[in-house]
Amino acid sequence: TRGAPKPDTVMYTAMMHACGKAGQAERALALLEEMQGEGLVPTEVTYNVALFATARRRDMWKEGKALFEAMQR
Repeated sequence: TRGAPKPDTVMYTAMMHACGKAGQAERALALLEEMQGEGLVPTEVTYNVALFATARRRDMWKEGKALFEAMQR
């Protein structure tokens, strides 16, 4: 048996997108942190998906702003 595939940036980004569409921005951001903890580097698409998730939640504007500022570094 081959086992489960090892998560990569594309897989994490897809899971984050699903969380964002479901209104689970906290989970999307947790996946971003998990992904980075695994040594994977977020792409522009990954950051866009994370911003999308926070933008759908008015109460998460501070997290979205912090994410945007982190992208600029």
